[in-house]
Amino acid sequence: SAPRPSGPPRPADLLLDGLALRIGDGLAAGLPVLRPALEVFRGPDLSEEDGLRWLWLAGVTASTLWDHGAWSVL
Repeated sequence: SAPRPSGPPRPADLLLDGLALRIGDGLAAGLPVLRPALEVFRGPDLSEEDGLRWLWLAGVTASTLWDHGAWSVL
């Protein structure tokens, strides 16, 4: 695997890490990473670039987690 980049994780990193855990290790493993990732995508600090590139996947993820509140915002 590739080394982790230095600095704080980007929103997409959180989302993809959570999805990888969910698929590889199950919902219980992915949920603690996915919930905060969805909060980042709902927040005011999301860049336009990250929004355009990753918001669709955050919305799909929210719907698969039955998180109606996050899904309706995203």
